[in-house]
Amino acid sequence: YIVLAGVVSVALLFGMEAVSAVVTEKQQAAKVQAVFGDMLEASRFEEIETGAFADIHPAYKAYLASGTMEGYAVTVVVRGYGGDMQVHVALSPDAHTFLGLRVGENQETKNLGSRVTLPAFTDQFEGLPAPAYLDGYTGLEKTAAENNAIEAVSGATVSSKAVVKAANLAYVFVQAVK
Repeated sequence: YIVLAGVVSVALLFGMEAVSAVVTEKQQAAKVQAVFGDMLEASRFEEIETGAFADIHPAYKAYLASGTMEGYAVTVVVRGYGGDMQVHVALSPDAHTFLGLRVGENQETKNLGSRVTLPAFTDQFEGLPAPAYLDGYTGLEKTAAENNAIEAVSGATVSSKAVVKAANLAYVFVQAVK
C-alpha cells in the first residue's frame, strides 16, 4: 500500500504541474491579448526569444485563427522624460509597416508628456512605414524618409522621441529575428 500511495502521490503532483502550466499559459495569452488586442486580431501568440535586445520584453509572433501570421507584437521599454516607459508595438509580417502602437506603463508628466498615450499621438503609427521619423530623429543610427514622419506632442518632445525610439527599436528587433 505504501508503494501504491507513493505512485498516486507522484501522479497527482505531475497532474497538478500540467494543470498549472495550462492555467499559466492561458493567463499569459489573456494578458497579451489585452495589450495587443486592439491592434491585432490574432488568436495565438508565440513568444520570441529576445536575446541581446535588453530593451525588448517580451516579443511575440501573432497568428490568426486560420494559422496565418498576422504580424509581430513587441513590448519595448525606453527612457522617457519621467522614467521608464513601456511601448507596445504591432508590426506587419514583413516588419515594414506599423500596425499600431500603444504606450503602457509610464511616469510621464501628467497632462504634458502623458499625452503620448492618447490616440491623437499613437494613431499616427497605424499603417506608417517603418522606421518612424520625428524632426530628423529616429533613435537609430540612420535617418528615415519624410513620408514616415510623426508629429510630436506639443511641449513633450522628449516623451514623443522616446515613443519613436521604442517603435524603431521594435522594428530593428523584428528585422533581426525574422
